[in-house]
Amino acid sequence: MSAHLTEEEQIDALKRWWADNGKLTVSAVMLSAAGYFGWSLWQNQQATIAAEASAKYDQLQKIVKVEPPKTLTAEQKTEAKNLADGIVSSYKTSLYADLASLALAKMAVDDNDFVTAAATLRRVADTSTDTPTVELARLRLAKVLAADGKTDEAVGLLNMAVSPAYEANYAEARGDILLNANRQAEAFSAYQVALTAIDKPDAQTPAMRKNILQFKMDSAREPGSSKTPVTPAPAAGGNPHAGPNPSIQLDTAPAAGAK
Repeated sequence: MSAHLTEEEQIDALKRWWADNGKLTVSAVMLSAAGYFGWSLWQNQQATIAAEASAKYDQLQKIVKVEPPKTLTAEQKTEAKNLADGIVSSYKTSLYADLASLALAKMAVDDNDFVTAAATLRRVADTSTDTPTVELARLRLAKVLAADGKTDEAVGLLNMAVSPAYEANYAEARGDILLNANRQAEAFSAYQVALTAIDKPDAQTPAMRKNILQFKMDSAREPGSSKTPVTPAPAAGGNPHAGPNPSIQLDTAPAAGAK
């Protein structure tokens, strides 16, 4: 009998607990299930969006990939710009939006529209959350600014701290810009930095790249001298600037992030 009473007491206790807590337990289970399915739904949506952005970017790449000396036709340019603008507008925070912006900047440079190219590259450099993409955008922005005669601003960008992967590219671009501005001593030093960066034990650099940098460094020496040039004191009125150079090359750095 005592065992039977104990069972009844346990059942009564369970009934009382359920009356007091049952609804709360059911609600908690339902909320937990809703959260799980909501998270899964969000992940699926993000995967779908990423796939859409990737497909559109692949389409853009197929349009703009033209082997020299061929160039894009007017129709191809219009199609590429519309597609790139759509990617930037629809997928603002994605890496594909950054890469589409880089493509837009390249097309602007091809049209000698340095103002548009600089604005586009500056936006990527200022807003992208992907470090390699920021560094690539900054490198290309410096080249565009130099081509537009803004030597000091370009050199300032290339003097910023950068990851080892871009160290040689930044230094070489800095040397090119300074040499074009007839600032030979500074150019020589920049080329030295670039050559040192690609000559590290863990760097796998083609011999041709080293030879090109060595040639550039030799070009920055004082005429008839094999010694390192001495940096002259700044002339009154500021440093000389090079004129616009529309034949700038933007694709001299490793590709960033996604394909």
